[in-house]
Amino acid sequence: MPSFFRSLRFQITAALLGLLVLFAIASIHTFQALDEYRANEQLGRLAGQLPVLIRHMADQAENYTRHAPRDYETYNRDLKLYYQDLMNNTRHISQVLDSLKDGQMSEDMPGMPSDMVFVLSPESAALAGELTTLWHTYLDEAMERLGPDKAQPRLEWAAEHIVARIPRLEAVATQLSETLQADAIARTERTDFINRLVLSSAIILALGIIGWFYNKVLRPLDKTVQGFNQVAAGNFDYRVPVTEENELGALVNAFNVLTARLDTLFQLITRLQQGSNLDETLGFVAETCPSLLPLDWVGVLFQAGPDHMRLESTYSDGVAELPGGQRFPFRDTLLAECLSTGQPLHIADISALANSAPEYRFLGFLSERHRHEAIFLPLTEQSPLPGVLVFATRQQHAYTTDHKTLLANIGLLMTLSFGRTLKLAEHQRLAAIGQFASSVTHELRNPLATIRLALEYVHKEPLSPGAGKRLAIADDEIERMTRLLEDMLLYAKPLQLHPTPVDLHSLLADVVEQHRDMAANKGLSLDLESREKAAPVNGDRDRLRQVFINLIRNAIEAAPPGSTIHCRLAGPADHMQSVWIHNEGTPISPEHREHLFEPFFTTKAGGSGLGLAVARRMVDAHGGDILVHSTEHDGTSFEVRLPTNGEPR
Repeated sequence: MPSFFRSLRFQITAALLGLLVLFAIASIHTFQALDEYRANEQLGRLAGQLPVLIRHMADQAENYTRHAPRDYETYNRDLKLYYQDLMNNTRHISQVLDSLKDGQMSEDMPGMPSDMVFVLSPESAALAGELTTLWHTYLDEAMERLGPDKAQPRLEWAAEHIVARIPRLEAVATQLSETLQADAIARTERTDFINRLVLSSAIILALGIIGWFYNKVLRPLDKTVQGFNQVAAGNFDYRVPVTEENELGALVNAFNVLTARLDTLFQLITRLQQGSNLDETLGFVAETCPSLLPLDWVGVLFQAGPDHMRLESTYSDGVAELPGGQRFPFRDTLLAECLSTGQPLHIADISALANSAPEYRFLGFLSERHRHEAIFLPLTEQSPLPGVLVFATRQQHAYTTDHKTLLANIGLLMTLSFGRTLKLAEHQRLAAIGQFASSVTHELRNPLATIRLALEYVHKEPLSPGAGKRLAIADDEIERMTRLLEDMLLYAKPLQLHPTPVDLHSLLADVVEQHRDMAANKGLSLDLESREKAAPVNGDRDRLRQVFINLIRNAIEAAPPGSTIHCRLAGPADHMQSVWIHNEGTPISPEHREHLFEPFFTTKAGGSGLGLAVARRMVDAHGGDILVHSTEHDGTSFEVRLPTNGEPR
């Protein structure tokens, strides 16, 4: 996983936070600028009042000086007008100057917000201080001229003082107003500059984020999509270059691991299909699978009887071993558990489990080879023999859930591959047996024919009873050997079918009629239950006739005297026509039932062991199957199932 600071999560979050901070700064500054603009506007209005108030006070003083009252009545009039106006002006000017000095609007200021706060520039503050000092000096002198009597103030003296001292006061007030206006313009320009700077920074940052996102996210994603397209097209060895140390780099790494595994699995499938024997197939597994999971030992075991499994082949560190066909207990072991569940079985600690359960001899076998961990993979479906494929390693804590899931997913592939290998090996073995049997048959037929001619010549001579009996035995043995050779040839040579529509009813009737005398000689009866208009099958009539002859003869030999052999034509069902041949003889044991159709397997004295094998081969060639049903209560039935449509194989 990428480091925290290299991760896209951190980088994208940081970029978005940066944008958010910039916009927050811009927003806060904008609100502050609005407050400053409002304060500057009020401050400008406030400062602009000073020159106006001072000029008004000067004009009033000049007017009073020019028209000073000459009688008491006029004085009282001016006292009400000029004096009150003078007091209002001085009070208003004092409030404005106090507000400028304190940096906060006075509560007594009419038409002004009392919560307004402002900060003066040094130059404006100096002028405000100078103006305040001048004003207070000016005001004190004016009040002194007015005199202490508030009822009879000396308005003329005060007016003369105001006119004399007003120019300096007015000049400083005008300069302060202009300075405050200049400060307001400077603040506005500074605020505008900062806003432009923040906006430009935000745009530059956004463009940078877009460029970074394209180079760090979109382009790697585009390359990854191209990789997926390559794999979808079947190019499993395609790899995407890893250029980033972030989540996309982890994604690309995972993609490369996926394609590597797909490539390995594809090669494994291809090579497993090429395997012609068990060692070669297991060698492909030992060579290919270490790239998929931890593996330095692999072996395969197949069931050899109800209680044991045989270790057929092993590879250690990619090199074939010679286990010598060791047998290991099967019943009540982990091997049996693996086969019964049909799921991969993980053994986390081989040595500990082998030491705690001595009956687990196979685990002891692995422990002696210093393997610490193993996975058992069952080989059941489509495999002629139940088996277990074993993966083991010297490493500890090597197999994860992903490895077990992988093996569970490819378990069917392994089963099919090993099943195919076993079937191929069985076919090769049978082909070799057939070739050998064909050669032996051809070699023996001529000597047997010569012996038969010699025996026929001896029959023409007078013989003693003992010699005649021995000659009859010899005739029987020659006949038996001839039938055996015919069965061997029939089993060994390739089957060539000549399919035509076959009426199973008439075929069974002919075969049953042909064997009635044979059955009667043993005290048996043959019974045929069939519908005359049964659906025909497409097959080779002579081959099917041979199948039913073999099965009926086996039934005659197995049935007890006085019983009836039932032949029944049933169906069709699921596009299959069934023929049942049933006898009431001793049931076939489960151990023998597994080997009934193997060549040369027989439980009868003098039997060739090829009759059922030949029958199975012929039925298989027709696309059908032979099933055996045998119980203590019902006896034994052979069911021949043949397709009612389609061509024989």
